[in-house]
Amino acid sequence: RQVTESIEAHLTDEQFGVEPLAEMVEMSTTHLNRKLKALIGQKAGKLIRSMRLQRAADLIAQEAGNISDIAYQYCFSDPTNFARAFKVQFGVAPSQYRGQMTGDSAPHSD
Repeated sequence: RQVTESIEAHLTDEQFGVEPLAEMVEMSTTHLNRKLKALIGQKAGKLIRSMRLQRAADLIAQEAGNISDIAYQYCFSDPTNFARAFKVQFGVAPSQYRGQMTGDSAPHSD
């Protein structure tokens, strides 16, 4: 719980990653990764990325800005990398996701 709360508090912080998270929860990065892998099946870096993508998906569904701006807000330096990671996690491109969530069948061009 402390791990997810720490990640939530730093989702838009570009400097936040596995090492700062490990320091916050007073564990080595190795121990943190082992513990998370055993508990939830993911290492810390993947969990951080997954939580960032989920928060970005929430904003995309709410139409709270354009997709590129949302990608940058959640620490993706390149909208193409964001779109690729988003599709891996959610099975659709961000623009298609927005269309599905808002009932708009035409994809938005962002």
